[in-house]
Amino acid sequence: MKIGEFSKKYNLSPDTIRYYIQLGLIFPKKVGKQNIFSLDNEFEF
Repeated sequence: MKIGEFSKKYNLSPDTIRYYIQLGLIFPKKVGKQNIFSLDNEFEF
């Protein structure tokens, strides 16, 4: 799933998710310039 779908699923803004990626909390797969999130990236709050 792309960042928009991931952000809606966890009720977070795409900017927050990008920040978490910068912090090293989330490790999406890069395809070109896009971040692709899979079940491996999912977490519980």
